[in-house]
Amino acid sequence: MERQKEAVEGLNRRTVMAGLAAIVAGGNAEAAYSPKEKIHIAAMALAQSMEDVHGGSWDVHVDHERRVVVIVSHT
Repeated sequence: MERQKEAVEGLNRRTVMAGLAAIVAGGNAEAAYSPKEKIHIAAMALAQSMEDVHGGSWDVHVDHERRVVVIVSHT
């Protein structure tokens, strides 16, 4: 669990967007990501879209224990 958390926290937005593009395109990159990483990638992509549309900075929180994803502006 800690290894996955460290891997996910180490992703920057450029990496996330590239990974999401590869997943959507059906490339082999999909196999490189765990299901939890895919969830985080999708949440980061949504946060980036919110930033593009509304500006500001957006935080992503994925809680698998409570089964909730929160994307919130902090500006």
